[in-house]
Amino acid sequence: MHYQAIVGKTTEYLHKASAGLAKWLDTYLPPGKDRWEKYVINKLSVSQQNYAVQNGRTTLEELDLAALLRIADRNFYVISQKFFLNYAEKDCIEKMFGVRNRWAHISGSIPVPVSQIIADLETLKFFYGQIDIDVQDKNDIACFINQIKTEGVTDEPIFAKAVKPTVEPQIENPQVLEIGSIVHLTSDPSKRGMIQSISKIGNEQQYTVFIDGALKNLFTSQIEPELPKNDNKASDVSDLLVSLTAKLINSPSSSSLYSLNASRIDFVPYQFRPVLKLIKSETPRLLIADSVGVGKTIEAGLILKEMKVRMPLETVFIICPKPLVAERKWEVEM
Repeated sequence: MHYQAIVGKTTEYLHKASAGLAKWLDTYLPPGKDRWEKYVINKLSVSQQNYAVQNGRTTLEELDLAALLRIADRNFYVISQKFFLNYAEKDCIEKMFGVRNRWAHISGSIPVPVSQIIADLETLKFFYGQIDIDVQDKNDIACFINQIKTEGVTDEPIFAKAVKPTVEPQIENPQVLEIGSIVHLTSDPSKRGMIQSISKIGNEQQYTVFIDGALKNLFTSQIEPELPKNDNKASDVSDLLVSLTAKLINSPSSSSLYSLNASRIDFVPYQFRPVLKLIKSETPRLLIADSVGVGKTIEAGLILKEMKVRMPLETVFIICPKPLVAERKWEVEM
């Protein structure tokens, strides 16, 4: 069998898969007024969202196979809560991303061996059964697979040469998710967090992510890697120093004191220990209990000074013995 015939037939199968998946999603996605936004638009990638909105797409039948597969993948757990779906079906959806990519970006000669062609057709056959496409179409794929195995393929590309394989475009981001990776929620890209640990439940990866001030267990379909922004531009030394200074002012650090040289005191290193401990603490609470005359007032003053630099201070409540109030000691020294 000639490759051109295989390309045409496989493209036809993918077109039927797209139409069938649209009907399947229309049946199994939860109903409601916010259905389109919640379960369709919000599950697409940014580029897919822009395309759908700009071109006025309002039904599942108007979306392409790549978008429909993403919607099915991102809503798998929502659908499986109401209808029984197993991990084999989840795995098939993930394999379909690769099948779609290979055949959507195919060139004059198919860049995959016959074994891969047969594997892709087997995946399509399983997918047809999964999304309830007519049994006759599923049987047609089975017959086509047998025909390829029987007749063989003509004009097959030569793989004997040591040629660097072509890297196929992927829908999913190729960045590996690992401990320490910065990610954001697929449903809300403005919520970012860091992966703390990774475990596996069945065939699915589960990530423990520190986000919104708490640890949350999320699955691969619920998070996406946070891509670094490419904001590089030419700059001179003066602009760099200005930017670094602004960064320090707007983003208080726990490794340096902004009030170090802002007080009229002699520099005594140990008197800065309390304020350093305070700014590095997650829950700032501190009891200073030094001996008489070693600088408790100065240490408290340095803390107030540092806090004033880092945040607006509207009120400072000082409780002290009556003689110190009468002498206005704290008021004068502060």
